[in-house]
Amino acid sequence: MKELKNVLKAAAKLAELRKAPADLDGLAARFAAEAGRLGESLEKIDARVLLKLELDGTELPADELGRLRRLNALREKINLIPGAKANAERKIAALEVELGEDYQEVWQAYRALARDRFDGELAASMERNLAACGGNPRRAMLAAKAAAEHSEARLWLEYFSMRESSGDLVGRIERLAERAARFEAGGPVRLAEAATAAPENAPVTA
Repeated sequence: MKELKNVLKAAAKLAELRKAPADLDGLAARFAAEAGRLGESLEKIDARVLLKLELDGTELPADELGRLRRLNALREKINLIPGAKANAERKIAALEVELGEDYQEVWQAYRALARDRFDGELAASMERNLAACGGNPRRAMLAAKAAAEHSEARLWLEYFSMRESSGDLVGRIERLAERAARFEAGGPVRLAEAATAAPENAPVTA
């Protein structure tokens, strides 16, 4: 099983990666604005003269030469941004697929843990009820199921039999981490949270 702490770290990485396309768009806009200002300041210079002067670097005044070089550098950076943005988007898409699979794997593992806890408590309850039920295992099991109907173990099993299938993946992973920690600590299920999950399987039957 994937370790939840590692999945959580990868989710934080995804959240940071998702900022890259917008950051690159902003950078491109700033570069374009600066290039536009520089272009306006140099537009009176004949392009052929400008090219010649740039090549030898001796006849153009230092200020204008610096602006020209800066303009060329900006244009090169602007040309590189679409490729960098596409690369970032590919990384985001690949990580989203990987994390989606990890999320399902971890959720299913906690569902199995919840099932084990419930089954263990049900078996222990049945053993306790045997004497009161005259040694009848069927009656003892029925009594155990009735007692377990609203137990925390059953509520956790019901909760982990539901998996969020919509909403932001990073948010779903963060909520799973918080709830898993509460489950491991023996804490209660918050029914308001469980109601937000989308059904994955039919209701749990004991």
